[in-house]
Amino acid sequence: MKLKRESAKNQYPLKEKSIFKEQLLLLLKNDEYDDQLDEIKTLRSRLIKRIDSVFTFLEYYEVSFDNNASERSIRNIKIKQKVSAGYRTEEGAQRYAMLRSIVDTLKKQGKSVVRMIAHWLSQNHLKVSWQ
Repeated sequence: MKLKRESAKNQYPLKEKSIFKEQLLLLLKNDEYDDQLDEIKTLRSRLIKRIDSVFTFLEYYEVSFDNNASERSIRNIKIKQKVSAGYRTEEGAQRYAMLRSIVDTLKKQGKSVVRMIAHWLSQNHLKVSWQ
């Protein structure tokens, strides 16, 4: 994470990525801990199988090293589901997911949600049915 923060936007630390990958593989393939829990064994084998993807964030500047943004994005959907005990229809769930996606994207882009929706309505980009 420190390496990612210190690297320039267009300079990917590919040499360090390969070193990290080799070191992680050595740790994961160490059979010293073979009496581990099944969950740990499963994680180890999954990491070994997907080792090329583990350090993707070092290769592409726009890729984050965690999935916190994704978890924050689905949090609102889960809260809505809990509070209302689910959605009444599949169509309602899809509409909520679409609206939530638009709102989250606008926020991530630093745009005003209210202004953008007002703009789309004034340009007839959104067809609103209040039925």
